[in-house]
Amino acid sequence: LNGNIYLSEPNNDDNIDAIENYGKAIMRAVKDFRKDNK
Repeated sequence: LNGNIYLSEPNNDDNIDAIENYGKAIMRAVKDFRKDNK
C-alpha cells in the first residue's frame, strides 16, 4: 500500500476513528486480562 495515497483519502477521519476504537478495545482487553491473572 502507498502511504501517501492512504493519507490523502477524503474519509481519513473514519480510518482514524476506527484505529482509536481498536486501540481502546485492546486497552480494555489488556486491563481485563491483568485482573483475571492476579
